[in-house]
Amino acid sequence: MIEIKHLYTSFGKKESIMQATKDKLLMRDSNLELLRFIAALMVVVYHCDFLSFASEDTDVTLFSDWQIYSYALVKTFTCCCVNIFVLISGWYGILFSFKKLASLWFQVFFYLILTYGVALACIPTVIFSFRYTAHLVALDGYWFVAAYLVLMFLSPVLNVFVENVDRKTFRNTLIGFYLLSFYYGWIVQLPFYDSGASPLSFIGIYLLARYLRLYPECYNKLTTMHTLIILGALVALVAGGVTMFILNKQLDKACQLISFASPFSIALSVLFLLTFVKVSVQSKFINILGGLSFAVYLLHANNLMYQYYFFPTVKRIFFASSGITFIAYIVGLVLAICLITYPIDSIRKAIWRRFFAPKFQQS
Repeated sequence: MIEIKHLYTSFGKKESIMQATKDKLLMRDSNLELLRFIAALMVVVYHCDFLSFASEDTDVTLFSDWQIYSYALVKTFTCCCVNIFVLISGWYGILFSFKKLASLWFQVFFYLILTYGVALACIPTVIFSFRYTAHLVALDGYWFVAAYLVLMFLSPVLNVFVENVDRKTFRNTLIGFYLLSFYYGWIVQLPFYDSGASPLSFIGIYLLARYLRLYPECYNKLTTMHTLIILGALVALVAGGVTMFILNKQLDKACQLISFASPFSIALSVLFLLTFVKVSVQSKFINILGGLSFAVYLLHANNLMYQYYFFPTVKRIFFASSGITFIAYIVGLVLAICLITYPIDSIRKAIWRRFFAPKFQQS
């Protein structure tokens, strides 16, 4: 029997990379930190949800086919954003510790309390409520955090599976998992799959990334140019399908095509990962940007910030501008979120290091 202590402290003997993870934390790989930051920006753009504006709130005939296709391109290109985050975690492997767990909780509640305070001070319709304060404990709509916490707690068990299973069994497990996931989670859309926004989907993506890291020979022949060409062709093709569904007023089918559980979304996230792992770059600035990724998500996706600031701003931009002006406004909005996040997260890190980190011994 494997002891619980072993599960939470050892990844095992199969991969020297995993045993050197703590050393890697001292020098982050800038190529994947860049991908992490790009994924955070993709989350912001994904939440802009131009497709819904163009298909639900207005008559779709007001837009040209090219306009609908361009919105579909953006949505398709960014639909893999969440899967990329989980793939990166799986690429390195999660080394569970209670210090990391506490750090994650602190970051989440820092932004929950901050945004609630800002809303109380600046939005007249928001009033203090003990009921809503209690709702914050339930993470206030941060579904990603809830799903990722489950993955964190299960990661020691998943890691023991990875280190003790042979390649054939690992491969067959992944094939079986995704055959069932694509059928029940994507085609049939059973509720507990939640279109890929669930711990079950995260587990599959985590194991997929571990497989790719352990057995690079299965993709080594693919060059960066190959992955970029395949990625571009897949985005263009899927966006065409999304456009067709939108023009036929089938938004549910369009959304299904690019849900997190979609094989296209999974494939795109893998292509992004394989593209960036072949890039050689080391930059402190990029690493700082990568460190901001989770904070960017927490700030803009907060229920209050999203409802009262982000969504109305994006909708106003969508209907008040077009072409280059529209693109400039959206780029400006994304950059503004990043600029606002940096000083706030610097304060958060300083508070953590000063008051909370010393309470946890380095594992």
